[in-house]
Amino acid sequence: MADTFTTEGGVPIPTELATDLRTVCFGSAAAPPTRPEWTKTSFIFGTPNEGNPYGLRCPRNACRGLIAVVQGFLVKNFLFDRRARSSLSTPEESTKNGKEAISKLTSSAFTPKTNRCIDFGMSEILKQIAEKEPIMVVLPGEEIFVAHSVTFFHDSITEKLYVFQMQRPDDVQFFLQRHISHFSNLIHTLYVLPVYRRRRPRMYVVAIQCCPDKDHIKTDLDNSLQYLTGTFEEGSLNVVTLLLTGRATPHLHNGVIHVGDEDNYALPQYGILNRCSVGLLIYENEKRVDQQKQPGSRLKTPNLPIWISSCMGYFGVLFNTNGDLLRNYHAESRFELYYYSLSGTQVSMTIDNSTYHDQAAGMLLRAPSGSEGFSTSRRNSDVDDKDESNSSPLQKLVHTKWQESVVKFHDDPQVMSTLFCPF
Repeated sequence: MADTFTTEGGVPIPTELATDLRTVCFGSAAAPPTRPEWTKTSFIFGTPNEGNPYGLRCPRNACRGLIAVVQGFLVKNFLFDRRARSSLSTPEESTKNGKEAISKLTSSAFTPKTNRCIDFGMSEILKQIAEKEPIMVVLPGEEIFVAHSVTFFHDSITEKLYVFQMQRPDDVQFFLQRHISHFSNLIHTLYVLPVYRRRRPRMYVVAIQCCPDKDHIKTDLDNSLQYLTGTFEEGSLNVVTLLLTGRATPHLHNGVIHVGDEDNYALPQYGILNRCSVGLLIYENEKRVDQQKQPGSRLKTPNLPIWISSCMGYFGVLFNTNGDLLRNYHAESRFELYYYSLSGTQVSMTIDNSTYHDQAAGMLLRAPSGSEGFSTSRRNSDVDDKDESNSSPLQKLVHTKWQESVVKFHDDPQVMSTLFCPF
């Protein structure tokens, strides 16, 4: 294995680089990661017998945010990318439209070629993070290159890495295909280590930094004391924004704002600089509402109708099969929306904005001026508040994007009750 890696241009990881990676990711290289799931969690698809075989499964741990983003890009490729759809189990599936595609994804007949599916999704994420910089890819070997010491504690992965450098982003996809049985991807802040055990592909996921400017991630984090993975139950939003936008920013607003006061110079806070292909929606309970953590329009209105969601601290994926949904006012008036939980459950719902649009237009024509109009508005507001208090967390999540919509679920209430529970 070592001879093969060396022949292909791999070089042993230097001690300085290994230390920097561990420090930026986990806060210190002198101790093992505080969340061991980063070296144990796998990318595992469901089986046809379990239902929704297109979806990744993950127990509730710190890797869920990362895996939710990968799932979002898999859905994007399944529904909207012709090349990825051609990698499904039969050639006919690549010609299906979006509506038929989702029925295929959820049927027991769907058997994705797991390696190719992850290959397309991961390569797209990695290209986005790398931008125009050289891409660094790493593979774990068997030989240890970094000595165990008081400043570097072995984690059984980082100290064994070979580092490869690629100039063209397209080379990443070929590399993943060639080394799918034991590759790891390292581009700025991500490498994924899969190892086949018991005939089942297991991917050990570790988020780290590797780029020419080692302070790049620290600058994105906007806090010298912060590290990438954090201590959150299902992972840090920094990892999510890194994979969605290419920058590990904790700020979700559009563009750049300057923050300061009379005693300090205004400093820039870099939020989301460009519209994303996959979006982000967040809902926490009313006691934890933080407007600064609400995504701006570049995340709420992505290029395609796919959103990574964080609802009550649980990550999932929302999506629609119409690629033009967010560019067509009439299509957005009434449409189907699907929510996939990483526990393997899918929920379908109808989002109806037409009633509100019709009522609003009618009220503008009929509403008298003065106190009567105010009274009518107040009564409607009271009704809305009452409805909102009885809404499920998933409804409230949807309302962060479509505030006045009517949400109708098509699934059994018992299924709904298991969405935000660990399995």
